[in-house]
Amino acid sequence: MNKKSILITLALLLVISLMAIGCPATPPTTTPPTTTPPATKPIKIGLLFDYSGMGAADIPFHEPGARLKLDEVGWEVAGRQIELITADNGGDPVKGVEAVQKMVEVDKVDVIIGPVWGHVALAIAPVLADTKTPLVIPSGQIMDVINAGAGNVFLIRGTFSGNAYYSGVYAYEDLGYRTAVVLYDDFATGEAFAKGFIEPFEERGGTIIQTVKPPLGTFDFAPYLSNMEKADVVAMWIQPPELPSFYKQYNEYGLKMPIIYTSDTAQSETWEGVGDYYLGTIAQHEYSALLDNDANKEFMDILKTKESMPYVDFLEAGYTAVAVFLKAVEATNGDTTPDKINEALRKVSVDTPEGKISFTDEGVGIGNELIVKIAKINDSYEKEILKTYEQVVRKAPWE
Repeated sequence: MNKKSILITLALLLVISLMAIGCPATPPTTTPPTTTPPATKPIKIGLLFDYSGMGAADIPFHEPGARLKLDEVGWEVAGRQIELITADNGGDPVKGVEAVQKMVEVDKVDVIIGPVWGHVALAIAPVLADTKTPLVIPSGQIMDVINAGAGNVFLIRGTFSGNAYYSGVYAYEDLGYRTAVVLYDDFATGEAFAKGFIEPFEERGGTIIQTVKPPLGTFDFAPYLSNMEKADVVAMWIQPPELPSFYKQYNEYGLKMPIIYTSDTAQSETWEGVGDYYLGTIAQHEYSALLDNDANKEFMDILKTKESMPYVDFLEAGYTAVAVFLKAVEATNGDTTPDKINEALRKVSVDTPEGKISFTDEGVGIGNELIVKIAKINDSYEKEILKTYEQVVRKAPWE
């Protein structure tokens, strides 16, 4: 190659180099692979009830109520699927703590609904305080359960004393009773239900002339009924399984004093166990199948489509507990982190079969308290509504 050719070649190489430096690279013609975002995790609702032990005959009927509500919403809320996880506490605080630890640490539940027994609730509340996992309890409890939490405990039906407070008010103000014999199972829950009646009754001028405290699990009330003094009314609270024995023996002893069941924790199935001796009993409660509101009408219509759905009150309690939680999830647009969901629960207001439910800042339920009378309607024992105390804080004033 001569000198001239070499110079031409070098010049061409220089031009090509300059063009490569001055021009951007041609973008690739292939589309880069796309990454699929991870699926939204399901919301996990934990149910903690007595699937064994003393409450096994009726308490687990909260679960069918919960499932009814989840069926209604298609097992989805705020774009997230819902899973239901159940655990048995057996009425045992130790077993309850073990179950809760697994539900939180292994199952990763977003909320726990239950339990019913106060001693179990008191045991698990400090455990859940560490994670602030919301604890939504569909039945009455004691304020110590809230105090053991960390702003994450919500008592839909308030406290035991609150569940009986208006029975004392009604006895004095509406029925005109001035003296009472008080009978209750001798343990903390029975005492709380009794105090709920006693305090407002005495505050208004009533007199408790005798207090009778049979041990929990009593089925022979003869020693107590044979020595019962005369009064305007007998205000009592005993566990529902004991009621048939109590009423039968009360009748056998010829006692005629009217009875106030300070807080009606029994089901219509229990009332049927003894028959018409129950009729006319006055009680306080948060729910009746006879409530005339749209949500309850819809709820009862759903039950009519089911072949066998006993224990309507427990069904309603489970149904309402899930409804309250789902309303909070809707408010957070599906965010179930503890701080967000607990804040939403404190602000929730939802129409339920038992009426509108909301909460105080500390987590006590606000709703209606009913005075009911056990009546026989179409061969079924129902809670006939005599009076409604509307949208009250469901705890006693001293709590």
